[in-house]
Amino acid sequence: MTDMYGYEVKFERDCVDSRNPREQYGSWYKEYKNTFQSISRTREAPDVVSSLVLNAGDACFLVWAEYSDGDSFGNSVRSGVEVFGVFRSYMAANELKDFLEKVDAEQWYDKALELLTSDGQEFSISIPWADYFSELNEVHVTETTVIKIVDTEEDPE
Repeated sequence: MTDMYGYEVKFERDCVDSRNPREQYGSWYKEYKNTFQSISRTREAPDVVSSLVLNAGDACFLVWAEYSDGDSFGNSVRSGVEVFGVFRSYMAANELKDFLEKVDAEQWYDKALELLTSDGQEFSISIPWADYFSELNEVHVTETTVIKIVDTEEDPE
């Protein structure tokens, strides 16, 4: 079995527009702006796991997506953020990005998708926007650097 490593990913989330109904069940609308802040390796409650070992100062590419959600009365644009993978190679990160952009979410409601990227990473992905009121807004590949290693004993080689 391959060793897996957890990464904590932080985003800044700002509500840029909001309209609330006067009546209890009236139409509503919210829109968010999500900005990537940092990535750290952690052992506790990771946002994403990977077979890739990254240490503080290592460059990497993060694949994350923004999606909208809602209900019968309104929607919330870019309200959801999901991190899918971390890579050393832009090419492998872009493979995951392309894969996510091409998924027919309605087909994969309640199912996991399998993907093996060119760098050897295996993914079993559940699509959070595979819901009646949800939709994908954008998949990002962000180049960044690991800022720290949280709660470790010793760094793996």
